[in-house]
Formats: sequence, structure tokens, C-alpha cells
Amino acid sequence: MSGALIIGEQGVVSIEHTASVEEVKVILFRLDGQILGLRIAHVREVMKYQSPTPVPDSPGWVVGVLNVSGRILPVASLSSCLYGRPHNDKNTSHLLNIEVDGQEVALTADEVTAIRTFSSDLITDPAGLASGMCSALLEGIIRPQSEDEGEVILMIDPEKVADFDLMKEVVEQQVV
Repeated sequence: MSGALIIGEQGVVSIEHTASVEEVKVILFRLDGQILGLRIAHVREVMKYQSPTPVPDSPGWVVGVLNVSGRILPVASLSSCLYGRPHNDKNTSHLLNIEVDGQEVALTADEVTAIRTFSSDLITDPAGLASGMCSALLEGIIRPQSEDEGEVILMIDPEKVADFDLMKEVVEQQVV
């Protein structure tokens, strides 16, 4: 935060504070009744849900794979990773195709609700607020701007979700 002095005839009248706050554009989606968000910069496309082809002996959070324009994408169930619940095709309406460092992953979503821009000062570090597997996959927690604005939004870290080794550790911790 920086300040500017407003000087009147009688000396210093006030100090004006201006924050150099970064804005973050986030796609919001619903999963198991919870609103989640992802930085839009990592979302390559939003697709209608298609049943993926199951892959034998894949981790429980990998629902299968899809052929999208000649690219094979793993489909990951955030519901399995975050809440320890099996994937449910009946609730899933969309797939969020994210890309991190050339790695593409399609994430399941019950509903895509909006694209919003948040001030970075509304995003809280999740350390100490969430534990175990959930905190391992969170980038931040977005608090409402006002009491009337709605619920807290869990912001998923796309780099962690695209890291299959980390995802495997997270799910294994959940089972223990």
C-alpha cells in the first residue's frame, strides 16, 4: 500500500492510501455443493461432460481419459481428491480442461457458475485454515467482499492438481 499526501493551505490535510492490488480472474464452479474457483489463465476450455474411457488400474481419482481434438486428456475427479467421495456421473455437467506447463487435465465440475475478477487482497493463504489433502490442493481462500455477497470460495491450485505425483500422495493420505 502506498500513500499520497494531500497538502492544503494549512499544511497536511489528509493522507490518501492507494493499494497496488493485483486483480485475479477466476472461473467459479460448483462441486458437491461447494463453490470452487480456478485462475482463468490456466483454463484452456470448458466442455460439456462426456463419459471418459476407464483406464484399468488407474488411481481412484482418475475417472478415465478422453480424446479431445486428437489429444488424450486424463479426467480427474476433484470430488475424490477433496472430499474422498467416488465420482458421480449423474452430478457432473462440465469438464474444465486446464493446462499447466504443457500438461493438460480435465477436471470434473457439477456446474460452471461464473467468471469473476477478485482483488488479490480478498484471497487468504489457506495454511492453517485447511488441513491434509484439501490444503495441499488449495491456492487460496476467497472471502466475500461483503456480508451479502455469499459464500467463501476455495481456490484450487492448478499446478498442484496437474501434478499427478502430488495428487497420488494427497489421496493416499486420505486413506490412511
